[in-house]
Amino acid sequence: MDELWRFAEGGEPIFARVFMAVAAHFLGMHFENTGMKDDRTFHFTNFSLPATPELSILREAIWTRLFSLYEEEGLQSSVLDTIRQYCVDSVRPPNKEVVRGDALHVRPFLESVLNPSSYSDCTLMHEYLDFLETHGGDAHNRLRGRFRNETFALAEVLMLTWGDRMASDESLDAFEEHKRNRLESYTDAYSADDYEVFFERCCEIRDALADGHSDFLLRQEVVNALLVLAGRDTALYGDVLGRYLRLGDPLQLDGRALVMKLLDVQGYKKVIRLFQDPEYPAKKRWLFWAYEGIKPDDLDEAVLRQLCELYGAAELSELPHGFDYLLEYCFLDERVVAKVVGIVVEKVNLDLRYAYILEMLFNPFTAVVKRLPELFADDLDVLKLAYFLVDGMRDHHDQKGEVFNLLLTLDPEFISEYLAWMHEHAERLRMSNSGDHRDYSFIWLRPDYQWMMDRVLADAIRSEQNHVALLDLTLRAFFLHGIKDGESKGEARERQDDFLLKVIDERSGNVEVMIGLFRVIAHFQPERRIEFVRRFLLRNKDVEVFRRLSLEPHTWSWSGSMVPVLHRRLSFFESLKPLMNSVELLPHKQLVEQDIRELRVKIEREKKIDFIGE
Repeated sequence: MDELWRFAEGGEPIFARVFMAVAAHFLGMHFENTGMKDDRTFHFTNFSLPATPELSILREAIWTRLFSLYEEEGLQSSVLDTIRQYCVDSVRPPNKEVVRGDALHVRPFLESVLNPSSYSDCTLMHEYLDFLETHGGDAHNRLRGRFRNETFALAEVLMLTWGDRMASDESLDAFEEHKRNRLESYTDAYSADDYEVFFERCCEIRDALADGHSDFLLRQEVVNALLVLAGRDTALYGDVLGRYLRLGDPLQLDGRALVMKLLDVQGYKKVIRLFQDPEYPAKKRWLFWAYEGIKPDDLDEAVLRQLCELYGAAELSELPHGFDYLLEYCFLDERVVAKVVGIVVEKVNLDLRYAYILEMLFNPFTAVVKRLPELFADDLDVLKLAYFLVDGMRDHHDQKGEVFNLLLTLDPEFISEYLAWMHEHAERLRMSNSGDHRDYSFIWLRPDYQWMMDRVLADAIRSEQNHVALLDLTLRAFFLHGIKDGESKGEARERQDDFLLKVIDERSGNVEVMIGLFRVIAHFQPERRIEFVRRFLLRNKDVEVFRRLSLEPHTWSWSGSMVPVLHRRLSFFESLKPLMNSVELLPHKQLVEQDIRELRVKIEREKKIDFIGE
């Protein structure tokens, strides 16, 4: 620490920050050392600081030097952050004597530099005093009272959590009622001007928050405060909400509940005018909430036209994440959902992030997904394009292929369109972990599965890209993706086997098709693979082609010893030998026997490794 300080006090900011980082670690009171006890065992050593004169001298020097860095204008917040980190309780309680010794330096420093009019400074002082009181210090009520301004008092009301009161054995419902009553009492006499001050203080609280959960809690409680006002004085509620919007929606509230309440008490025309008049960043978002909540009796052609214009003008952050509410507009225009989806699709062409808005169109828990055929009866191409755009996202709701199957029913040619899209994005799908993981079992249960899979194979072969790579990508999707244990069951499996055997019968001379086919077959269970090898040998006895076929997976996983895995592989190759008892298949048998010999060598090697490891 002395050497670091020598560089830090030279005035170089980088060394000052290094000193603070090391100091924050040294000011901890519990330490842990990790090492290897042997080649298989980790060893953890935990130790806590004792209170010794030497330690007190060291910690005093660290604190003193840390506080001197506060004089540097660019380092003040970092020094205070170091103290915040110090106040965070560890899993084990710290040494109380060490805490009391530190307090001789920390408390006077905080008292001298913190400003009671600053909410952030008040929170730091209370965090430190809470830490001090918890670990053997005094309550310091004088300091608590001094560092408790109006914003801090408001935060005590808004930011109270159930965990803060769990010691009272209060139920969650009772806590929510207590918090609501407390909020209602705190704001009961607020005027419109008081609410403007309220919003300013909430912004100050937000700026001092350290995590997203607390920010969400604050915004939710501001909404609750406004709903309390709506229940008390509807006229004042409308005035206050208008003032808040003219401030520019500084807290970025989720205003859906606020808008619904306002629609109930003022009607949609006044609400629309209220949201249209001021200019503020989230204006369109608030307008969408209004259009979502308008009662069906108030809907007309003008409202629908304004809504469509709003979709065209809105940015990504302003668009609603759902389409169910548009069903209320269908009596005005049965194509309204398709028109809105078309507007969003045009936006995706400019910015792919807009595809996330389309995702809810295919969510199985929405109302709109159940009515896709009628909603897109005259706009099937729009629905297909929306599906492709969403299909390229990491999280696709259509994992079971319900919408995919619906699209096939509406237009069987969709299978070719989908394959064209898959081939166009083949490289990205191979390289990305977000590739196609849909369960395609539904294809095999369709009455037209044979026609569908013939199209799949024909389209893959016709592609101008590398045939083997495309066959691998395409057939993996329709045989393996999303299926538990990597294999279909029952009728789906029987139909898969019939199809694959038919392809082998008809195309055994097409080397690339056979290579692609066996890359998929290699992932089946060993007993299932045998029949496909037998059928290929019956149709094609070219040993060079056989040499290039994948008879087993290229990668393996196991836990513990590898020997059982190797034995299963050995058993599979042994089971192939009876298929090659003719003279013309002797070269094939020699290849299999070579694999068997190599596996036996690996088994012996792994046994030795297991023995030595023990």
